[in-house]
Amino acid sequence: EAIAAEGVARFPDHMQLQALHWRLLLADGQREAAIAAAAACAEARPDTLGTQIQAVQFLNRLGAEEPADAALARCLRLDPDNLTVILARAEALMARKDAQGVRDLLDALPDALRGREAIQIRIAQAEAVTDALPRAIERLDTLARGPGDSANLRLTLAQFCVRLGRLAEAQAHLDTLDPAPDDRFARVRRHLVRAQILFESGQPGPA
Repeated sequence: EAIAAEGVARFPDHMQLQALHWRLLLADGQREAAIAAAAACAEARPDTLGTQIQAVQFLNRLGAEEPADAALARCLRLDPDNLTVILARAEALMARKDAQGVRDLLDALPDALRGREAIQIRIAQAEAVTDALPRAIERLDTLARGPGDSANLRLTLAQFCVRLGRLAEAQAHLDTLDPAPDDRFARVRRHLVRAQILFESGQPGPA
């Protein structure tokens, strides 16, 4: 952490160093210092969209609503129609358990934006926690049949199917994935979903 802090002091405009410093502070148990560092970085660069987005994402995860909102307001001033900014807004709402707010926000987007895979997945995630899980599966299944199919999409579909007890359907989605996706996070999620399927099918030992 000390090395990262020195790097930030020497190269204050290097965002990778800045973000690394926040994460290291958090890993060292210094939550408030991490929040303060991220907020200060965002305040010092009010016209840099990338800085504001990174700060929003980090602060949202820590539940730091006030500085996250301040950074999000700067995002909206700089580029309100930017896809990443829209997703940051949705993330802020989900962090506050306002899934209906996410649905309202994303459903109001123009068709060209609303049809993007990242937006459709966020809508489905919001539907999944607002008593509309079958609709979420239908939405993602339709998307998966088109050119937007991806490992992330299939894994999300499989997880939703497990929650509804549709285990064969969940396994079918896993079977469409490559045996070893390049994305490490996707590989971890695949193992997790496979374990969930086994557990829900009455096989806790193999799970």
